[in-house]
Amino acid sequence: MSGASGAVDASRVFPRPEDAELARAAQAGDLDRLEALVAGGANPSARGLRGVSALQWAVLHRARASMNKLLALGADATSSDEDGQTVVHYAAGMDDPGFLDDLIEADVDLNVRDTRTGQTPIFAALQGDRTPQLEALLRAAREGKVDLALADYTGNSLLHAAAKVNDTRLVLELLERGVSPTALNKQGVDFMRYLRNTPTEWMDSQHQTERAAIESLMRPYTSGP
Repeated sequence: MSGASGAVDASRVFPRPEDAELARAAQAGDLDRLEALVAGGANPSARGLRGVSALQWAVLHRARASMNKLLALGADATSSDEDGQTVVHYAAGMDDPGFLDDLIEADVDLNVRDTRTGQTPIFAALQGDRTPQLEALLRAAREGKVDLALADYTGNSLLHAAAKVNDTRLVLELLERGVSPTALNKQGVDFMRYLRNTPTEWMDSQHQTERAAIESLMRPYTSGP
């Protein structure tokens, strides 16, 4: 699947001619054509090979205005491709945060799950090291639009995921926001097991300070009687 280069013609991904025409218009940023096609019966939620939607096609080709137009025309932002990802996951993990900003503004479901892993888009932002998207989703969480406590299908929460990559700042923020510090994944492991995999002597002073603060917060949960 190509990105902004447009090396793959839409007809190779969208076998139905009307869907391919919609995808071409989205790729080209032809908003008037998109509106006319949908008015004429084209499906704004059209899907092609491997489950790729017209919305995802627009994002893959960095056609931000087309993505917004398709949303306005009723495109489904929750449909997933064969890899399990939705357009929100795409936007959370790409190198342009503007797409996710627009999706948040459009009030799409930010807790939609990857159908294979169960991960919500904020996991994609964290794992892709997309700080602007992560911060945007954390702001959305303050407005009740993102559930920070949701775990994936293996039981790993965002707290587990943050601990695995030693993101001590995020771990602290999640704890301060009330995410359960004792939640176990399906292996029976809490987030601290992963956090302690990184020796403190490998950390810079900021991470060491944050790690100490986490250990202090966790002391009531780990101390004996």
